[in-house]
Amino acid sequence: PETSILTPTGTTSAKDIKVGDIVRTKMEYEVDKWVQDRVIRIVKMTMAEKTKVTFTDGSNLVASYHHRIWHDDKGDWVGLDKFKVGDKASGKEVEKIEDVGIGEVIKITTENHHTYISNGILSHNTKEIE
Repeated sequence: PETSILTPTGTTSAKDIKVGDIVRTKMEYEVDKWVQDRVIRIVKMTMAEKTKVTFTDGSNLVASYHHRIWHDDKGDWVGLDKFKVGDKASGKEVEKIEDVGIGEVIKITTENHHTYISNGILSHNTKEIE
């Protein structure tokens, strides 16, 4: 819930994102192109298994175990559970991966590009609308 989501005017925490808000992001497979997209669905999950990925620049991302982010070396979307120390995401190198237990996560779905930036990391939205 405290993860920063990039918007056209700065960042806001995931818990404060609402349906209809605009996020600043990159295209789903042309990840060098910046775009804006509209949030069309928010799902709050209270009992999600969470993982914390810490990067060598000191930043981190806490998300659900299977949350997909852009894997620089593979050029594809990969779940956090598949990342290893030394892998790169959004130009950042993974330094440490740890389970942080069960807790709340906010799942965001965007309309056209299906991506958003969370704590500086290019993230993919939910796989399907439930």
